[in-house]
Amino acid sequence: MQDDKITSLDKEVERKMEDISTGKNVFGIGKVVTVKEFILVIIGLENVMFYEKINIADKAIGYVVNILENSVYVALLKKEEDIFIGDLPY
Repeated sequence: MQDDKITSLDKEVERKMEDISTGKNVFGIGKVVTVKEFILVIIGLENVMFYEKINIADKAIGYVVNILENSVYVALLKKEEDIFIGDLPY
């Protein structure tokens, strides 16, 4: 049973390594359209899920807290620099 788990994990690691080498691990990029203290409204991140980690222009880290038809709300957890409209989260 333990060997099956290890084999399965090995295959998953190999698949992810293949995705990286072939460029299949590309993430969507959005655009900050609203900055309200620790909440951002972002457009262009169509394939995100609730509580997914989002990097905001290497300035901050947040998590998706609301998904609307044309935008997502991201709550900031860690902020290194000020965030501005037009910054590119991924």
